[in-house]
Amino acid sequence: MRKNTRKGSRGAVVSALAVLALMAGLILLVFLPVLGEAGGEISVYLAMGLYAAIILAAMAGLAAALGQRLRELKDGEEDEAKKY
Repeated sequence: MRKNTRKGSRGAVVSALAVLALMAGLILLVFLPVLGEAGGEISVYLAMGLYAAIILAAMAGLAAALGQRLRELKDGEEDEAKKY
């Protein structure tokens, strides 16, 4: 184990925000061109809504995992790992 590890959560936050931004960009990239071409078809909107719900659920899971990891770091999880 490296002895010069910094205590902090900047890396976890930056990487989680980058993934969240990519997921949001994916939603916009896929849905914006299709919305104008759908022509009022309800099946298109339902399929797009399902796809968006799946991506939003993944985003919520990522945010929850980040919150849990930040709590672990705050409670000194890195210090406990040094015992092993």
